[in-house]
Parts: sequence; C-alpha cells; structure tokens
Amino acid sequence: MANDRSPLKPNDEVYIRSMKTLGRVLRPLPGSTDEPEQQRFYEIQVTKYFLRSDLELDDTGAVHKKRQADLQEKTARLELARRKVEDALAAGENVKPSTVIEFVIASTDLCQELRY
Repeated sequence: MANDRSPLKPNDEVYIRSMKTLGRVLRPLPGSTDEPEQQRFYEIQVTKYFLRSDLELDDTGAVHKKRQADLQEKTARLELARRKVEDALAAGENVKPSTVIEFVIASTDLCQELRY
C-alpha cells in the first residue's frame, strides 16, 4: 500500500513515516471528514513497548490531593502568623522578631508552593 491513497478505514494498519513506526487507524478526525483525502486527519493507535524500569504509574489525582493539602496547610500557617502580628499591633505592643520571622517564612513557603 506504498502509493495507494485510497481512504483509510478503521483497523487499517499504517506506517507512520514521521515516527518510523506502525499504527492502526481508529477513525478519521470528525472535523476533517469533508476534506479531500490528502488533507484528512486520522486518529491512529500506536503500540510501543517499554522496559518496566522506564514506566511509572500515573497518579495525578493523588499528587493533586497532596498539593491541595499542602496549600491549605501553608495558607493556615500564614493566616495564623498574620493574626499574631495583627493582634500584637492592635494591642499596641511591639511585634516580637520571632513572630515577624514566622510570618516571613510562612509567606515565603506559600509563595514557593504557588510558584511565585
């Protein structure tokens, strides 16, 4: 099928030149079905084989939950430090250096988590 440019059908096996690999046609891209065959896009399933050492489970849900928990914890820590500074100022007292340092560290940690 080197020069055959007939429409591809589902389950046709094709050689993908740009990837130098074989694939199987799943379907034409819905938006391109009215295009001429040469300009039509197809969804292709490619099977590749990898060593187990090259693979890891995709656990994006757990990573997202952990990041949300870290954000909540760091936000709460910053809020507590902010309240301590505000309470000292409202009482007319000098703010202790340790309280200011805690506020700065908490705000820096949260900014780093938010990638600022």
